[in-house]
Amino acid sequence: MASRLSLTLWIDGLLRWITPFQPVLPTNDPWDAIHQQVRAIEVRARGQLREQFSGEFRSAFRGRGLEFSDIRAYLPGDDVRFIDWNVTARRGAPFIKQFVEEREQTVFLLVDVSASASFGTTGRSVRDMSLELAGLLGFAAALNNDRVGAAAFAGELEYSLQPRKGTRQVLRILHDLLALKPRSGGTNLPAAIEYASRLLRRGSVVFIISDFLADESDAWDVALRRLGMQHDVVALAVYDPHEAALPSGGFVSLRDSEREGTIVREAEPAGRVLQEASAARFAELPRRLRATNVDFALLPTDQPYLRPLLTLFRARTHRQ
Repeated sequence: MASRLSLTLWIDGLLRWITPFQPVLPTNDPWDAIHQQVRAIEVRARGQLREQFSGEFRSAFRGRGLEFSDIRAYLPGDDVRFIDWNVTARRGAPFIKQFVEEREQTVFLLVDVSASASFGTTGRSVRDMSLELAGLLGFAAALNNDRVGAAAFAGELEYSLQPRKGTRQVLRILHDLLALKPRSGGTNLPAAIEYASRLLRRGSVVFIISDFLADESDAWDVALRRLGMQHDVVALAVYDPHEAALPSGGFVSLRDSEREGTIVREAEPAGRVLQEASAARFAELPRRLRATNVDFALLPTDQPYLRPLLTLFRARTHRQ
């Protein structure tokens, strides 16, 4: 566990790192544009990742347990629970067992790429920020020698990559997600969660990065709670703040981005029906997430995401 001093220095460094999102320069070659985007995410993540973010990531997401390493003579202040009584009896003096952390683990990124994630009014969309988060978490896991895998979903599973080690694996994930063009409409979060549950070994770390936009009847919270019983799950709810605060007055025709061609409301006051529904959903989201007993953070696209991530990591470290 990181010391209080090192944690404070790490916090200061992260806060200095927070900078506005940098757009990618336009290009005529779509593959060049994707490479530029991957590079931009990589540079941004690597800025202070090796010395700061990865250390806190390691503290917040520990390995599965401790593995016996060696024995040594007992020293005043050692935990008496670790005394090896057999060796102590043979040698006539107290000896204790030493352990090392079984660090290696699997980190899995479950990313929402549905049509609603393309919404953005703050200079970047929900999907832009989601992929940046995926890159940061993926590189942090790779630097800690963890296996990293990913899946993307919309109305159905759109992409999956088995967990492997290395930064090249993270670069491949970013490239594939940036190039991905979803084939399905809607958002089927429960099915994506069930897929992760079947794919992963028990005790993996699963980050679900989504706007959690779904029908009221969509029981994603039930699936999420069940996944949390098998794995260490963190839900990152990324959203555009204007989804819940459209300007009032005037008339507008609204179309559901996940049901192409379907008019939801036509010639309604822009701020009334939709704003009430959106406000109700945003008010309900924290309660639904809290009821699943998994860690979560709410990340609006108009604010730096490192502060709430930092709060989340610190809370996890203090619980351990």
